[in-house]
Amino acid sequence: CAVMFRIRGGKLVGRHPFFLRGLGLSTDAQILQAFLQQVYVSDDELPDELHLPEPIPEMVLFSQWIARRKGKKVRIEFPKIGDKAKLMKLARENAMLLLGERRLEVQRRDTVPEALMTLKDGLRLPKLPRTIEAFDVSNLHGQDAVASMVVFHNAKPQKSLYRHFKIRTVEGIDDFAMMGEVIGRRYGRLKREDKAMPDLILVDGGKGQLGIAKRVLDSLDLSEVAVIGLAKRLEEVFIPGDPEPWVLPKTSSALKLLQQVRNEAHRFAIQHHRTLRGKRLSRSDLDNVPGIGPSRRAALLRHFGSLRRLKSASADDIASVRGISLKLAQEILEYFSISRDAYPKET
Repeated sequence: CAVMFRIRGGKLVGRHPFFLRGLGLSTDAQILQAFLQQVYVSDDELPDELHLPEPIPEMVLFSQWIARRKGKKVRIEFPKIGDKAKLMKLARENAMLLLGERRLEVQRRDTVPEALMTLKDGLRLPKLPRTIEAFDVSNLHGQDAVASMVVFHNAKPQKSLYRHFKIRTVEGIDDFAMMGEVIGRRYGRLKREDKAMPDLILVDGGKGQLGIAKRVLDSLDLSEVAVIGLAKRLEEVFIPGDPEPWVLPKTSSALKLLQQVRNEAHRFAIQHHRTLRGKRLSRSDLDNVPGIGPSRRAALLRHFGSLRRLKSASADDIASVRGISLKLAQEILEYFSISRDAYPKET
């Protein structure tokens, strides 16, 4: 990196950095000479004085060449002390700082997964979506409604940052309202605690889910946070403000990443929903059977593995469990036949 200061009337009026490539094994003096020739061959604003850190290999020829370009002699100095030397030191420190920043930038660019670059370009996102937070809602006909949030950083899941949300304010089946509730709770809290927002929010669904998420973010004065929706049926991407879906190529690494994130959010929501449902069913159904307490309930579920298998067992099978008599087994089956549970599909 080379930095050129322009000084007029003793004041610094311009700083011009240059990043140089293809230097091979050249010495500093050789690099400096090539740089000077490149800069001043096209620069009409030639200096009266030129201060350099060291002499260059063809000093005499260069002096003659720049004098011809200038139309008069250009004074060339190599200051070691005084104000001019301080300016030389400052220019060098500038060059070192800029070079360090460029190296870090290159390293960061080299470690960015290709899918993130493709996603940013394909959806025209304002910045690289290094951190993506995705949401999904799961409920069983309005019961045990939960939402999940998963976090991906640099295209990799960060499972320690996953979160579950129990729906608090929505009654019945209303996936849109549920999505709005969890978006508001999540980012309202981040805003109150002055924590960093994600680079991209992904909601599972189309225009409806995206619309409610966008409205909630806008109400929190977070309109600058990027949010998109991914609809399952045709894997279409919905962008705020565009009524038509965006279709990414099926082979696109960006689409595959969005699908991975969306599917992980769905898996995490369903997993938690099943856990809640299992607890509710095991408590409500078995606890209501006369003669079944916590220890017998645990023994039955441990033996059969699930309430479904218990309900389909015979009285003799149930009576084979320690602590369960044949009479009690028959009473269990009689209770289930009266209040038989239905197992509709999850949504």
